[in-house]
Amino acid sequence: MAREVRFQVVLFGLKVLKTSTTLGAISQWRLKDKILSAALSWFDAAPRWSFGSNMLQVKTEIRLLSDVMAALRGTSAIGASTVGNIKSLQPREQLLLLLIENEQARLGVWVSPMGEHPKTHLLAHHPNKTTTEVSNYECFSYFSH
Repeated sequence: MAREVRFQVVLFGLKVLKTSTTLGAISQWRLKDKILSAALSWFDAAPRWSFGSNMLQVKTEIRLLSDVMAALRGTSAIGASTVGNIKSLQPREQLLLLLIENEQARLGVWVSPMGEHPKTHLLAHHPNKTTTEVSNYECFSYFSH
């Protein structure tokens, strides 16, 4: 649950950063630095699995991480270059993107251990049938054996 709340706050911060028109360049850099620090602090601790069967929660977190990655890419121009004594935020941003991609992959394994969506797998064996027909067929063939 903590991951979702933390990344909702990060996403909100990135949206504020992107839509802020009155902030100066230094203020934008500071805000982005704080947002990156908040997001990167999630990865300070060792990775833990989200044990449980709440697949909706895990899928929500995967989607949220995708939204954060898209928002990061949308604000990539802010703090991208070094100006005077202000360092570029690009290396930290790239690190965060890599860590989020890794987190998404870990969660994706939890949602689908075999690496494919179950409905896609069923439809691949019965291409001319709908999902309901395939499910009924699979259920019937299971009980008829």
